[in-house]
Amino acid sequence: MIFFDHLLMKTNLFIVCSFIYLLMYACSPAKQTYEVCFVADNTTDSVTWELFLSESRTLNVFYNICVDDSFLYCLDFHNDSILKVYSLAFAPSIVGYAMQGQGPDDLIFPLFTREIVQENQSVKMVDVNAWRMKEIKTVPAVFGRVSFRGTALPIIPMMEDYAETDSCIYGTDIDAKNGAFFMYDKTECKVTNIGFSKEINELAQGYFGESVPFLLSGHLLLHPEAGLCRTMKNANSLLFYNLRGELLKEIVIGKERKWPKGDGKACLDFSDEEKYILSVTGTENILCVLYHGYPLRALGQCSKILMFDWDGNLVKIVQTDRDVSRIAISPDGKYLYGLAETEEGGTDVVRLNI
Repeated sequence: MIFFDHLLMKTNLFIVCSFIYLLMYACSPAKQTYEVCFVADNTTDSVTWELFLSESRTLNVFYNICVDDSFLYCLDFHNDSILKVYSLAFAPSIVGYAMQGQGPDDLIFPLFTREIVQENQSVKMVDVNAWRMKEIKTVPAVFGRVSFRGTALPIIPMMEDYAETDSCIYGTDIDAKNGAFFMYDKTECKVTNIGFSKEINELAQGYFGESVPFLLSGHLLLHPEAGLCRTMKNANSLLFYNLRGELLKEIVIGKERKWPKGDGKACLDFSDEEKYILSVTGTENILCVLYHGYPLRALGQCSKILMFDWDGNLVKIVQTDRDVSRIAISPDGKYLYGLAETEEGGTDVVRLNI
């Protein structure tokens, strides 16, 4: 009788322990898995860029572009007026500017960021040398200086792109060797580096012996609810993450992942290699990717625009008639603006009705 009581006690203990283990396993967070999708880059339509702003005699050399409901904003390499603002309603005509300098309404070396929000859309720039976020406060009614509202940035990595929610700052760290982007928790004042997928890291390490920032450089785009999209200029993958930094989906454009073919250690500029995703822009409903698939200096080539929803589903691909280096979408999602180099080395601004 004692033997059976002891056996029953051990059995009950085993059942209880097993139940606790199963309960803990069920309540523990599941390992995040992600989906890899291959999409063909076959075009569904051909479109023609409309000339919106012709290169002027002052030789505009624009390197970034942004648009809101009323104005077009361009950053200029060539002139002292490093930021130029054009009205969308008139002609277009230039209505405002910001000079290169260190005054409160000057810019040293800015990078555009534009939050994608449902209300109160704003145009901001990270002034990287001053390490301040400068939000455009007012554009003059008549031609004159733009004024800014400046705020100091926290201690975060030097970045190429900047995106922000109420709780986090996201950016691509130009010094990170294998990070897709970083997250800065505003409450905990903590930086977390978010990596690429295992496959991408292995490809990069096989190419260089280690991952390097230049090979994996690209752009970051934020949707405040759906998550983030990370692109790469030297590879044909598009990565979708949630706001916690978990990789949800990788879109490969073509039948296989592609990388530069040359000796990476000898050809860091990849001048003769194919470039893939040069720019990405979007609204709360659609994401537009500027896709090349040819070297930057290739003659006679024209960019494609790939359109996705924020779940990573391909909507359509259009073939354009011009080689474009950067794109920005209007807040209502009706127009796409692009920067196109001219034969003289300046920049036209072109527009597409999408």
